[in-house]
Amino acid sequence: MKYGWLALGTAMLVAPAMAQADRDAAREWRTYGHDKGGQRHSPLTQITPANAARLAPAWTWHMRPPGDPAAPAADANAERQAQAEGLAAPRRRARFAASQVTPLVVDGRMYLTTPYGRVVALDAASGRELWATPIPTAGQPSIRGLEYWPGDGEHGPRLFLGTRDGLLVALDAQTGAFAAGFGQQGMVELKTPEVLNGASPRFYGMTSPPIVFENLVITGSAVQEFPDKGAAGDVRAWDARTGQLVWTFHSVPRPGEPNHGTWSGGEAQRSGVNVWGFLTLDAARGIVYMPFAAPSWDRYGGDRKGDNLYSGSLVAADARTGKYLWHFQVIRHDIWDNDLQAPPLLLDMQVKGRTVPAVAVVSKNALLFVLDRARGDGALGAGVVVGGRYRHDPLAVAVGGLEDGAGDVGPGLDGAGARAVVGAVWSLRVQNVEDGLGHVAREGQAAQL
Repeated sequence: MKYGWLALGTAMLVAPAMAQADRDAAREWRTYGHDKGGQRHSPLTQITPANAARLAPAWTWHMRPPGDPAAPAADANAERQAQAEGLAAPRRRARFAASQVTPLVVDGRMYLTTPYGRVVALDAASGRELWATPIPTAGQPSIRGLEYWPGDGEHGPRLFLGTRDGLLVALDAQTGAFAAGFGQQGMVELKTPEVLNGASPRFYGMTSPPIVFENLVITGSAVQEFPDKGAAGDVRAWDARTGQLVWTFHSVPRPGEPNHGTWSGGEAQRSGVNVWGFLTLDAARGIVYMPFAAPSWDRYGGDRKGDNLYSGSLVAADARTGKYLWHFQVIRHDIWDNDLQAPPLLLDMQVKGRTVPAVAVVSKNALLFVLDRARGDGALGAGVVVGGRYRHDPLAVAVGGLEDGAGDVGPGLDGAGARAVVGAVWSLRVQNVEDGLGHVAREGQAAQL
C-alpha cells in the first residue's frame, strides 16, 4: 500500500518573530494539526505551485507487515476491533485495512500508527523502517495517529496513543520500547469505573490521538452510539511521566458543577457527549478546546429534555486543571447526530482595526462558528453567507451550498484578517490567499468572507 502526504498553506497567526527553537519545531510536524492550534500549515517553501507538477515518488513503505498474505486476507482493522469488543469476527475479505493516519515528523523521523496493530518509526528521508512496536492487546492503535512529547529533562521523548480497547500507550520515541515508569509496562487502563458507569468495557476506546500540554496528556474517547446508558464521554488529563490521572472534565455536568440542570432527567449514566475527534490548545493561555459530540442515543431525545450540555458544544477549559472556562453550544438538544469533531482552529483576526484571538470550529452541516477564544463570545463582526450574499451575524458563517467567490466582505470584518480555507466535515485547513480575503470552502466550493 502506498501513501503520500502533502501540507499546503500559509500561517494565519499574527505573532512576533519566533525563537529559533520554535522555528525549528515549525518546520517539523509534531502533532496531528502541525501545531497545537490545529492550523495544519507548514512554513516549508521547497514545494511550490510552480514545481508541484514535477513531484515524483521518493520512497514507498507498506503498512501491511511482511509475510501477511496478499489475498485473500482478513480486514485486520475490523477483525481486531471485533475481538477487542467481544464481537463475532467479520467475514474475511480480500482487501487492505483502512487508515486515516496523519504521520508525525520529528528530528528526521516519521512516526505513525497502522491498522495492522503496530506503531512504526521510519527514516523520513529514505522510508527505512527504524523500529516497529506491536500493540500487545486486541485493540487497534488510534487510526488517526499519535502525539509527541519532547520529554522533561529526566525523561526522554515519548509517543502517546490510544487503542480501541481503551488503553493509553506510551512509547520511547527513540527505540519504540514501552515507556518505563508510565502506568503498567507503558500502558494505562482508560476503562476505569468512573467512566464506565457500570457498563461493558468493550464500548470504550480512542480513535483519534490525544494532545500534550506541558507534562499532561489530554484524552478524548470513542464510546457507543447506542444504547443511551453506558460509558461517559469525559475528557481527562494524565501525567506524561507516570500515567497518573490529573484531572477529569465531566462532559455531562454533575450537581454543583457549572451548567448542571440542562437535562430534565436522563443524564445519569448517559453515554455519548464525547470528544471522539480532535482537541486543540492555546498553549500561551493554557486553554484546551474540546468539541463534544451528541448524546447517545443521538436520534431520539424524549428521555432527555433540555439543552443537554455539553453535547454539541465547543468547551474551553484550563489545560492545567480542567476547570471550565466557557462553552458555545452549536445545537441544543441534538437529535441529528450533529457532532462537533473537527479540530477547533486557532487564528488571530483583524476586526475593526484590532487583533482578536479567535477559535473557529466547523459543524457537520457546514456552519463555521468563529468565537473569541479567550471569552467564548462571537463579537468578531463575522457573518453568514446565505444565497451567495453576506448577512451580518456575530456567530456563524455558513459554508455549504455556495458558488465560488459568491460572498461579499461584510461590515465590521477586515477581510485581510481571516485567511482560512475550511473543510466542513473533518477539519479546517489553512491555505495561501493571494487576494487578502478570507475564503471558506467545502467539497470544492468556496466563498469569500
